[in-house]
Amino acid sequence: MNLYEFTSILITMNRFIRIGKAAKIVGVSTQTPRRWENEKRLIPKPTKGGQRRYDVYE
Repeated sequence: MNLYEFTSILITMNRFIRIGKAAKIVGVSTQTPRRWENEKRLIPKPTKGGQRRYDVYE
């Protein structure tokens, strides 16, 4: 499975994903999306429980 196919499956299954999956898709550590969030380059959607979810379209 290539990155395009993997991303397409994620979009179909769930538009909002956890930080680990987001980092894996982009090929970075989980610290990178956190840094982007601090820099206001990436804005997560919080769940009712307060966890961050990232939009696969961003």
